[in-house]
Amino acid sequence: MRKTTVLRAALAFLVLFNLQVAFAQGTVFTYQGRLSQNGVPFTGIAEIAPTLWDAANGGNPVGTNNPVTLLVSVSNGLFTASLDFGSAPFSTGAARWLQLGVRTTLGPFTILSPLQPLTATPYAITAGYVTTAVTATSLSGPLAGNVTGTQGATVVSSVGGARQRRLWPAAP
Repeated sequence: MRKTTVLRAALAFLVLFNLQVAFAQGTVFTYQGRLSQNGVPFTGIAEIAPTLWDAANGGNPVGTNNPVTLLVSVSNGLFTASLDFGSAPFSTGAARWLQLGVRTTLGPFTILSPLQPLTATPYAITAGYVTTAVTATSLSGPLAGNVTGTQGATVVSSVGGARQRRLWPAAP
């Protein structure tokens, strides 16, 4: 009975560990910005309302940050914010632009212009949701990592500069 309990605990630990590794990245990404007020770098606390758009001009909103607004500390005009729009806006790989509404006092948000294009890093969110792969018919460049599975007629003569070496007896 004790062995069964220990085995179950070990399996539960491995399952939790593997889930953590598989989804360790999450959907949060870092945005760094510069904020000026009347041409002078701002210092203080600002509230930002980030939204995600499908075009630089005249587009449609495609994502709202969670939470909707953030308080950020701004020093000499510079600030960093952790943004989270979830994975849905990035699932197709379409271009996205970030719009920021900002206020440093009570009152309406000032919408900053122009919208900022998002680059490759937030699109890595999609990688966690890939469910299919394409079979490669040819490979060029370095081969890294573990190659597993059925390789069919594939012949690898060297890996990492090391030549092929037989470690087992030949089949009869």
